[in-house]
Amino acid sequence: MRALFVRHMLQGAARVAVVAIGISTTALAAGAQQAPATTPPAVRRDTSSLPFHDDQWGLDFGISGSSTYRIGAVRFTSPTRAWILDGYVNGQIGRQQVELSSGDTLPSGYPLDAIQQGGSVSLLVGRRAYRSLGTRAMRTVSLAIGGGFGYDESLADGERTARRLNSNARLQFAVGGHYRVTPSLALGATFGLGAAYTWSDNDGPYARQRSQYFSAGLGASELTLSLFF
Repeated sequence: MRALFVRHMLQGAARVAVVAIGISTTALAAGAQQAPATTPPAVRRDTSSLPFHDDQWGLDFGISGSSTYRIGAVRFTSPTRAWILDGYVNGQIGRQQVELSSGDTLPSGYPLDAIQQGGSVSLLVGRRAYRSLGTRAMRTVSLAIGGGFGYDESLADGERTARRLNSNARLQFAVGGHYRVTPSLALGATFGLGAAYTWSDNDGPYARQRSQYFSAGLGASELTLSLFF
């Protein structure tokens, strides 16, 4: 009787174990079916990077005031660095008329009506750094060194009455902000600091004067247009 009871107990325990194993297997299968499939994260494109590359060329055009113009060549050595070669041209012409009040006099030979005209050219070479400020905006920092030559004269009655020659050595630093309208076109403005050492030869109507001087200060602001190829 006791042996029969033990046998029934063992058979019941075996049935419970089988049922428990079946339930666990079913739960694991259901969990495996309901687990969501994982997808790799999307790769985001860096829209703040600059579109330039080494060996790329560009052209810069600038205007400062009403009589100074600049054209420059850009040669990239990396997406953010480039060599620059800038040429500046300045030209001017004006007329000077002297009106005397009653009783006033002028030194002998001083013209009452004179034309003043002249111009200058400069050439600078240096380096420029580019930095992206967003999807289309960028900043430039430039440092260049070079020199130039200028000529001015005054004319009266068709004859030259005064003449001035000057040459200079220049160091120029500039910071600019630009907006890329397209990958090949950018519009912007630059602001600069400059220093120059100038040699001047002024041959006036009464005396000839030679001078040398150093100057430094804020440069003129400039509107720019840049093309990239």
